[in-house]
Amino acid sequence: MMPGRLPGSSTLIVYLAVLLLLPIVVPSVPLATEIAIMTLATLSCHLLLVYGPLLSFGQGAFFGIGAYLGGLYAIGVGPAAPFGAVIAILVGGLGAAVAALLVGMVALRRIAGLGGHGAGGVTFLMLTFAVAQVAYFVAYNAPQLTGGENGLLNIPRLSAGLSASDFTLTDPTRFYVFCAVVVGVVVVLVDRFINSTAGQAFRAVGENERRASAIGYDVFTLRLTLFVAAGAIAGISGALYAMFLGLVPLSAIDLIQSERIVIMTALGGTGSILGAIVGTICFVLGSDLLSRVWPHWPFALGAAIVIVVFFARGGVLGLIENVLRALRGSRQQSETVE
Repeated sequence: MMPGRLPGSSTLIVYLAVLLLLPIVVPSVPLATEIAIMTLATLSCHLLLVYGPLLSFGQGAFFGIGAYLGGLYAIGVGPAAPFGAVIAILVGGLGAAVAALLVGMVALRRIAGLGGHGAGGVTFLMLTFAVAQVAYFVAYNAPQLTGGENGLLNIPRLSAGLSASDFTLTDPTRFYVFCAVVVGVVVVLVDRFINSTAGQAFRAVGENERRASAIGYDVFTLRLTLFVAAGAIAGISGALYAMFLGLVPLSAIDLIQSERIVIMTALGGTGSILGAIVGTICFVLGSDLLSRVWPHWPFALGAAIVIVVFFARGGVLGLIENVLRALRGSRQQSETVE
């Protein structure tokens, strides 16, 4: 298996099991819901890093676009709209995908050259950094649409059924179930596609872009498709976040949001899709627990992230795998001696 390859059925089972157990093992259902929602944003960055390979600081912008569009739709249709929650996340995902398409056509073509090579360098990172900044200032300067610095307020939690009484999402546990189902569906669809015959092209680009181009793959088109898909996933995450909070704060689209997404991706590791949920759990849960005991908790969290990045190259997931491998080797050695 190539580094970063998406998992087979066994890893999918582990992934879905984690979603099932999350509200039981974390301190509260809302915290579990936040982890599930942010896992999608981390997954979008994971896909870009592994199969681009592209390091993007624009995922926070697509997250925010999805949040604003999903929130505006929810406000417009009201809580009685049939399948309102489902349509809201589709609106957020589609809007973010369109934005990613426009950004990708300019950014990737601008720096990739005719062969589509070298798109994942510093220039691309800086262009997506600029996109994140532009998105923030557009949201800040359009208070009639986004609420400006006050945020987009009074977003209702829509129903996931035919009417307001069918699977209403006002209950925290029901809303978590809805978010977990959305995350599970996205993970399964992404896994099935990447591990399909068509997905081999993305794996080829992730391994060696020039070799992929030499055997006939259109690297630019593949990267653009991946960038749009990642933008859509981030947009779905943003729309869920808007319904979760009942508002869209301006911080949902600022540069710090993009930084958090990149940090969660690096923290979990890119060796497997499980890294997305592991990194999100470590970051969100660590932030929550540390903030309760120390007012300067970002310093401790930052130090922990630096330690993981420097001393656990595969992230937390890679560290766990190395420990399990060492324990398994030690047990086998002891059995051989006996």
